[in-house]
Order: sequence, then structure tokens, then C-alpha cells
Amino acid sequence: MLHVAIPFTDEVVFKPAEQVEEVVVNRFDEVRGAIHISVKSFHVQEIAVYMIRLNCPESVLISARMTAAAWLMNFTLNGELNICGVNSPTDLTVKAGTHHSLVLGTTGSFDRVIQGDVMLFVVALSNEIVSQLLTQEEEVALKQILNVIPARVTTPAMSGILNAVKHCAENNCLHRIFLAAKMLELLFLDIEQLKGTEEAIRPVVRTVDLEKLQLAKTLIAKDIQSPCSLIELAHKVGLNDFKLKKGFKEAFGTTVFGHLSDLRMEKAKAMLATTRYTISDIAHEVGYKNAHHFTAAFKKKYGYLPSRSNR
Repeated sequence: MLHVAIPFTDEVVFKPAEQVEEVVVNRFDEVRGAIHISVKSFHVQEIAVYMIRLNCPESVLISARMTAAAWLMNFTLNGELNICGVNSPTDLTVKAGTHHSLVLGTTGSFDRVIQGDVMLFVVALSNEIVSQLLTQEEEVALKQILNVIPARVTTPAMSGILNAVKHCAENNCLHRIFLAAKMLELLFLDIEQLKGTEEAIRPVVRTVDLEKLQLAKTLIAKDIQSPCSLIELAHKVGLNDFKLKKGFKEAFGTTVFGHLSDLRMEKAKAMLATTRYTISDIAHEVGYKNAHHFTAAFKKKYGYLPSRSNR
């Protein structure tokens, strides 16, 4: 059960229906001054869908309290909404054509300050349903991903499902089997998108280690001609060589050597834009003792020989 309260209303209760033969429809509409909130919800067994219209030109505090675990998918159909935590610096802006998901625990509450003018399509699936469809390992991995990834683009396939359900709802022909099937399909697409998001599957680096990795990146850039060894670099930033190699890849998507190579090639390309340097001079300047090795690395990076660069 999800309880939502805003300052000028009584508590609004969104409760997934028990075993029913038809889709249960609930409506809530409230206007106070310039603020308007309208909710139309559809419930079938342990699945609930909320079509929410929010027009909040000024900031409004919304308090939500969960008494049951749920997987929440929030699609922004149009408009824009700014969300910030009351006791947290984390801010989120959701825009039309995007969505984000979160897993709500069995109990607990959270407060959010919102402002904007949006139409939202929110889907809540009970934890029991999700747990039956996923392995324990998948659940753990997906929850970790959801903690680090921002709003994602709503795909055409997702939009098709949203539009189909909206059409049926507006024409009072929303069948319980259709609603349940479409929401499970939407969950599948959401999970597949999460799994395919490169940034999402990258392990999280601790803040303290990230600062040390940023320092490593700075030190590499300071001397690309005669860089220190990996062990020396790890010692300078206060990490062991394993944590440096693993953390650097996780944080920046490339290896220490790969980053060094990129810096060398970027500098070489800039030097080639002038006529003051020979290929041998440039090779030496960016840390290659052998001009042939430099030429091979440059061609591998850019697809052409440095001698063919526009000079």
C-alpha cells in the first residue's frame, strides 16, 4: 500500500486491489490555488497503474509511506518535473520521453519537494510478482543498477504499450488480462534496458577511491613522455596496483595504459597540425623511443598514417 499526502489534501491511499474480476478504477482530483493534482488509477491483483496530472508552479512537499515492497516505473509522458529530497542534496529532473525506476522497500517513508507541470504514467508491481519472475541474483544486481543510473529514454516499444493502455483506459475498455500482460511486458523492457545500459552495469567506485583515481588521471597527464610505472603511480595516489587498475577501468571506462595512449595520440595529432615538428620529433615528445612504433599506434587510433595528416 502506498500512502501519499500533500499539504492541502487528506491522505491519498493507493492500494493494489485484492483478487478481482475486473479492473478497479479510482479517481482523485484536487485544486488549491495554482496547484492541481489529478490521479486516475487502475488496479488488478498486485499491479497498479497511475495516470497522474501534476501542475505545481510552486514547490510542493509530497510525503510517501510504503507498507509493502514494490517495483516502481515512472514514465514522463509530457512536461517537466523537478524533484529534490528534503534531507538529501540529490536532485532529479524528469522530462517528457524519459523514465526512471526504483525499488521501494517493505516499509519506510520518504519526502520529496516537487515543482513542474507534467503528465506521469506510473506502474507499481508488487515485490511478490517481481520475485517470482527473477532469480535472487538478478534482483540483487538490478537493485544495485537502479541506485546509480539516472532517468533513461523511453523506447518506442515502451511508448507503444503506454499509448495502448491509455487508449483503452480513456475508452473504458481496459481488460484485466490486457492490463496485466502489458505491464509485465513493460517490466521486461525496463529490465532489458537496464541490463543493456553500459553505465549502469559499471561497478560503483567509492568516493574516497574516486578522488585517488582522479589524482592518478592528473598525474598521468602531467608526464606522458616519461610516465611512472603502474606500481609507482599506485603508491603516489595511495592505492595498491590491483585497486588502481580495476578502479580506473570502472570509473573511466578505460585502462591506465589506454588513457595514457589516448593522451599521447591527442597531443601528437595537435603537433601534426603544425609544420615545426618531424614525425621523429613528435614520437619522442609523446614518449615513443621508436618512430615506427609511434606510426603504428597512430594509424591504429585514427586509421591513417601521421605522414598523411593535414599539415
